[in-house]
Amino acid sequence: MVEAKSLDNGLSQYIALLLELHALSSAGRNDTEEADSIRDSMDGPYRLLDRSQITLVRGLSTDLYSLEKTSTEVLERTSDSVAESAKIEGYYIKRMYPALLDILRKHEKKIPLEKVSYLRGRCWHEMGYEKVSTLFFGHASKLSPRSGTYRYIYLDSLYRSSKHEATDQANVILGRHREEHPFVVLKAADIIFYDTKERTFEESKIIFVNLVKVIDYALVQISKLPAEEHQKSLIVGAYIELAMCQGHLGLESQARQSYDAGLQIDPGNTQALTARGIFLYASDVVSAIRDFKVAIRGQDKTVWPYFYLAHHSLLAKEFDNCKSYCDTALSMKSIDSVRAHLLEFRAIASLELGNEMQTVESDFLSALELSVKEGSILRNYELFKNWNDTQNSATDQAQWGVLSSQEAQEAGRFYKRQYHPEYIPLLSAETLR
Repeated sequence: MVEAKSLDNGLSQYIALLLELHALSSAGRNDTEEADSIRDSMDGPYRLLDRSQITLVRGLSTDLYSLEKTSTEVLERTSDSVAESAKIEGYYIKRMYPALLDILRKHEKKIPLEKVSYLRGRCWHEMGYEKVSTLFFGHASKLSPRSGTYRYIYLDSLYRSSKHEATDQANVILGRHREEHPFVVLKAADIIFYDTKERTFEESKIIFVNLVKVIDYALVQISKLPAEEHQKSLIVGAYIELAMCQGHLGLESQARQSYDAGLQIDPGNTQALTARGIFLYASDVVSAIRDFKVAIRGQDKTVWPYFYLAHHSLLAKEFDNCKSYCDTALSMKSIDSVRAHLLEFRAIASLELGNEMQTVESDFLSALELSVKEGSILRNYELFKNWNDTQNSATDQAQWGVLSSQEAQEAGRFYKRQYHPEYIPLLSAETLR
């Protein structure tokens, strides 16, 4: 069974060449020397494919021709359409993506073509081939131009496969945001907001001002849609991004209101709780810690709540809690500077708890390897070495230079610029009927 990109043996190379050939064919250049050269290049990776992979790429080759179709008419309705829809959903849930692609091919005339293309896009996304999924999501969007959801998904996929192209499209959309579906506007705003992490703060200020206006407008337009069309996760994500922009612009009270509005819609939203907690950490630590503790009970776990809970526990001399939070956070993905501070926190807590000196020094040294620019880590390591040489009480001797609450809050600026909502799941038997 073909499930993941990491398992292929030439599959990625073959698919990349197949997409190049498809692009030439779409441009009417199928009989050129360039196309012949690509076909010759495909022989090598093709020989590396196993039987299931050969079946998969042959199916993809067939499905790519469907991208030329423009009709959304369902040509054939049968009494078992609902049963087939349920089977499709079942294959998706079980991650049987090649089987799902096969059944879509067999029953293509029973399902609206835009939904077929959407489902193909989801399969290829899940298998790790974003450029393929972008083609099918784009086709679904073209077939249903009034569907904000399909275009939202397409823009999200395009950003994953071609950031430059997605950013260009997003800027165009924001320039005419009053003419666009509000879902599409929010995705475009999300792309431009995410892109600011590559810019200086001063360069981003003008962008934040525009995004506040655009997101506010889109949220008002969404409120006018029928209730069944509301997407809770999308709306909450918009409020988070609105609040982040407002916070960057120094609009503190407005930012707090936006965070609160998002959490009124979904009180347990981990992203919103984490973002509000970071926002409040330097000014209202009690509320921030409450948000972080609720956030770590959710399913969508990230390193940030644990980072702040560990930092707060260290300042409060709750060393057991600090070490526990650090242990959990260090098992998660994080940027080097955050990981370095977590190792530093754990080293200090371990020393205060009387753990082995070798373990403490190992954490300090690992922290220094990750972030030599962090002066506090080096200073604290030197304090530890001095204590270890004199064998004095750690609590009496060491005056740890741990990050202040304001400095820790600043570390979370990466989170604020990194926030990137996942796209909306649509798959259900109901959507296929």
